[in-house]
Amino acid sequence: MSSSHEGKRHEDSIEYRRVKNSATTSTALSRIGTFLATLAAIFFFFVAKRYDLDEVVELLGLGSMSTLPGVSRPGMPSNDGTLNHGYSICTRSRDGIYTVEKRGDKEEQPHRSQCLMVDQAGLITHVGSIDSVKALNPATRIRFLPPKAVVLPGLVDSHVHLLEYGWSRSLNLEGTRNVAQVVERVRNYILSRPSSVGQEEWIEGVGWDQNLWEDWSGGFPTHNVHCIGDRANGEVLDIFENALKGRDIQALRPRIEHAQILRPQDIGRMASLGLIASVQPKHATSDMVYADARLGDRVKSSYAYQSFLRAGGRITLGSDMPVESGNPLVTFHAAVTRVDANGDSPQGPGGWYPEEKLTRMQSLKGMTIDAAYASFSEHEVGSLEAGKRADFVVLDRDIMSVDGQEILKTKVLATVVDGVIQFGSF
Repeated sequence: MSSSHEGKRHEDSIEYRRVKNSATTSTALSRIGTFLATLAAIFFFFVAKRYDLDEVVELLGLGSMSTLPGVSRPGMPSNDGTLNHGYSICTRSRDGIYTVEKRGDKEEQPHRSQCLMVDQAGLITHVGSIDSVKALNPATRIRFLPPKAVVLPGLVDSHVHLLEYGWSRSLNLEGTRNVAQVVERVRNYILSRPSSVGQEEWIEGVGWDQNLWEDWSGGFPTHNVHCIGDRANGEVLDIFENALKGRDIQALRPRIEHAQILRPQDIGRMASLGLIASVQPKHATSDMVYADARLGDRVKSSYAYQSFLRAGGRITLGSDMPVESGNPLVTFHAAVTRVDANGDSPQGPGGWYPEEKLTRMQSLKGMTIDAAYASFSEHEVGSLEAGKRADFVVLDRDIMSVDGQEILKTKVLATVVDGVIQFGSF
């Protein structure tokens, strides 16, 4: 009995120690779990407070806040097209936002920043550093843009034919190499619309370039429109010279569209008169294959954008869409490289008359603040400054520094008008 009793007490003792050890282990694990959960909560709180909550959720692999009911990402419009709330965006680098704001006399050193604050009315309220944004609004959650992304003011096309572009989409004759191909496209166009067959109506199409046609010996009536030729530009300058005497150029801001072929003396005359040259850089890289043969020595004062700026003139850039591509990156590429999409020109990869290339800053200004000036809207758009409209574009790479041919590979991540995302997302 005694031995049995002692054995029972020994077993009870062992079981007690097991329970005690298990409880101790459980308590320790619970405390460790609580400690780790507290650390995670503190980390999440501070990260979410400084950065955008949606980004934190995505980085943790928990999905996306934008998929939750009642949660909207920055820049997304409400049902009536207006902003639900203001927001702040920042680039990963400290200088990823090109404001094009004029500061001092260093034209080629653009002012750059990291963050942009937009209010519910779609106006820019602040441009600055992360710390300055937090100082102004400690509760704001910043939306960071993807790595290498940059922000530019909205790119303006100063010469475009929207109605003609829509018309060109009906029967597009781009890329045809001879008359037979044109006829074939017109035939297919008619057959695809049986209701048009037999009707007495004109079938109209645009986009062909007879200079590319094989064995083409014919011609088309030509005339100077918007002052392309040197004689037309000279005569228009004579008219402006008489008409502008005693007038306020700043109030009128007269411009010549294309201003493509000028006599050498007219470059300085146009600049001194205060006329704005509304030019299309892509015309230079499209025409360069035959311009020398057709213009001879006159080509040296044609498409002479840098010469016009050196003379004190002001330019604004456009595409002339649908004559050329309406893609502003194509315009920018042509302006700064003067080569084709393959990186070549009649004078080699250095560009066609490379002395007439625009710098990247000159080109950016020609598509932003100078274009806004030409349309009397420089106090509303054209640069990213407090009080102006939040019109900007987000690109996946820095077109102000990448290799010239990389510009054409650039993707638009978002287009924003009045603070509202109209294309893409961020």
